[in-house]
Amino acid sequence: MAAAVLRFGRVVVDPIQRRVRVADQPVTLGSRAFDVLLALIEHRERVVSKDELLDAAWPGLVVEEANVQVQVSALRAAIGRDAIATVPGLGYRLTLAADNMESEQPAIDVAIGETAASPLPNLPSHDGGLLGRDADCTALQSTLAAHRMVTIAGPAGIGKTRVALAVATLVRERFSDGVWWVDLASLAASDQVANAAATAAGLQLTPGDTSAALARALRRRACLLVMDNCEHLVDGVAQLVSTLLGAVPGLRVLATSQVPLNLGEEQCFRLGPLASPAAGAAPEEARQSPALALLLRRAQAIDRRFGIDDSMLGVAASICRQLDGVPLAIELAAARLPMLGVQALHDMLAQRLALLWHRRADLPPRQQALQAALDWSCGLLSTAELHALQGLSIFAAGFRLDSALSVIGSMPEANALDLLASLVDRSLVHVEQRDPPRYRLLETTRLHAAQGLALSDAAGSARARWLAAMAELARACESEFWWLDDETWIERYQIDQPNLEAAYDECIEQQEVESAGVIGQALHRLDDLRSLGGAVRQRKRSALALAMDPASDPARCAELWNVLSFYAETQVDGVNRTQATERRLEAWRRRGEPGQLYRALGSLAVRRAASGDADDALRLMAEAHALAEPTWPPRLLATAAYQTALVHMHLGDAAVYLNHAQAMLGLATKARSTQYVVRAKLLLADAHAMAGRYEQAIPMLQSMVGEARALSHPTSELVALAMLCTAQLLSDDVERARDTAAQAWPLALEQDAAEALLDQAVLMAALQDKPELAARLLGFARRPSELTAPVAWTNVARLQATAEIRLQAALDPARLAGLREQGAQLPVAAGLALLEEMLAGRG
Repeated sequence: MAAAVLRFGRVVVDPIQRRVRVADQPVTLGSRAFDVLLALIEHRERVVSKDELLDAAWPGLVVEEANVQVQVSALRAAIGRDAIATVPGLGYRLTLAADNMESEQPAIDVAIGETAASPLPNLPSHDGGLLGRDADCTALQSTLAAHRMVTIAGPAGIGKTRVALAVATLVRERFSDGVWWVDLASLAASDQVANAAATAAGLQLTPGDTSAALARALRRRACLLVMDNCEHLVDGVAQLVSTLLGAVPGLRVLATSQVPLNLGEEQCFRLGPLASPAAGAAPEEARQSPALALLLRRAQAIDRRFGIDDSMLGVAASICRQLDGVPLAIELAAARLPMLGVQALHDMLAQRLALLWHRRADLPPRQQALQAALDWSCGLLSTAELHALQGLSIFAAGFRLDSALSVIGSMPEANALDLLASLVDRSLVHVEQRDPPRYRLLETTRLHAAQGLALSDAAGSARARWLAAMAELARACESEFWWLDDETWIERYQIDQPNLEAAYDECIEQQEVESAGVIGQALHRLDDLRSLGGAVRQRKRSALALAMDPASDPARCAELWNVLSFYAETQVDGVNRTQATERRLEAWRRRGEPGQLYRALGSLAVRRAASGDADDALRLMAEAHALAEPTWPPRLLATAAYQTALVHMHLGDAAVYLNHAQAMLGLATKARSTQYVVRAKLLLADAHAMAGRYEQAIPMLQSMVGEARALSHPTSELVALAMLCTAQLLSDDVERARDTAAQAWPLALEQDAAEALLDQAVLMAALQDKPELAARLLGFARRPSELTAPVAWTNVARLQATAEIRLQAALDPARLAGLREQGAQLPVAAGLALLEEMLAGRG
């Protein structure tokens, strides 16, 4: 069928070919000028406002109104100065008279054998404003040049159609017989695919075998077929494309689909999300991110006045990250921005499936709402695939292959692997390119699948399989902890911390005693090896409630008591660290595992030594040493050296303390454990301070502060600063001690460990003739407390004794007792404010 042509006297406009002739001579117009001309022609019966022309020529973009004047001037120069009239204050109107609005002949004839190097006859219009896809478009052009069949694959809303359209436009000059766009979204059956392709190419097929007829019609052509939205008709599209590629040597096919077509000649190009700004990115850097630029552009398409100032850029960037950089999700969020504002939208993203929708007449329903897009994708799944996807939604972050297969269900591993592979093919599960690979669901996909799981009968069994998989992962984490070097172990397991944390909370809620202990122990290892505080008190309270439940089997609670003895520096809910350590030893005596019993004995020995029970401490340590095997890993033997060193530190034997610290350093070095090496060096410095060798202790501790800082070990840095401050005070260097305490204070607050500096602050106040402040701080320091502080490595008792002597000399007994009682009664916030006042020099 010939294309309709518009005639205005000497001016002939072909809107399909996007060409203009004046007095039978072709004229050159830019694409924006042509769009303005079409808008004026469409509304030639009235004045067209500048805003309407802006929307026609720059849809979705924010540009100056002067651009309209520039394009109108170009049009006047091309088709006549009197062709367009300016109506002041209102806009523009086309003044050309139409003499024949439709013609059966095209404005430009193409001779037989010629090729028309013009825009495509049926290529959908687009604004050309594709963000962040230049590299993808370049790569796709190269891929299409090297392969006859290319599929752009990706999840719903990732932008496959737009990228395909951009690539088709870029490569159109390569295909002398055209590039034809075939939109399959509205088709319901595979037998309609060939007819849709023929219609797109302007062909009338004879009845019979439609695929063969289309192949015969195209056999001499050099053309590109773009098959858009193939995922629901994969078999039909694959059959047609296979037939055409076999019969038409000059044919290339570019397809878009959520799942590859699985053809031998197919090259799959996985389209990823748009890059989002990194957390903490500078404003200039954030604004250059494609995801944030798209968010702003689409919001301004709704309201030109909308903008995001630098103070809200971080929140806007977080919106983009939470939406995984998926263009459809970002565009739907942008539609809400002018009404809600950045912060409110960010705060409401938990309800994104219901929140993110926007009515647009030019888009199909499934692209007008995030929920609808995901419903479309999941509606293409088999029952088994859907159940597998819903099960995987339980993971809080990326996951391992073995964990995924466990959660998918109780079936042969090969079957579970096939289901996972199918979800990967369908772009619903993404493969992270690591060795070994990891898998993840985009957050919007995960929320949608979790919503479905919650409504299904399979939720309970899926969560049980997930908890079992996480407990198994935690056991592997503990087992390999003793044998692997720090760097390897951390790299292998820290990536799973979000999953382990979610599983720990679930175990506590479901009262899964054994799994809670195993997973809690793994979380402690991860926090401890990276020298992080973690959610210490909350984990401790939840573990304690479960361990103290009368229905809990004490032997099954052994790992829970490990967790409690790791974390319980001070009393919480009636159980202090010594009591937790006693329960730990009792549980492991029941279980009888030598390595665990070995560590439990040493842990209780340290607590006994701290309380002054030297005989029991030495007895317990001897029992632990008797269990040791020479084949045990060096890290495990280093643990015993560490515990023995602490026992002798509490007993005041500096020489033996130093010897065991040196032994620990040797074993830690052999184990390639950076964290244990740092801990051993701290003990060595502390032992020198204990012996009064401050000239050795202080430089060592200064060096350890820098080393811990360089390693990003905040807890080790805090301990080193606290020990350095102590050594400086004991050597009468009060000013340097104040500076050191000031460095330590922010770290103590971050780690909820303010008590690490209380005794130092008491002595500093006393030495600076501030006895009343010192007395109140002393009372606050001695109150029953739930604050969690690092272990008082050594010499703190000497600080306490020195402070007591200074205060007794400065204050009468009644005044001292009253001030101490005032400090003991202070709320935590008031006591910490008093401590900060002292450390900041305001006291």
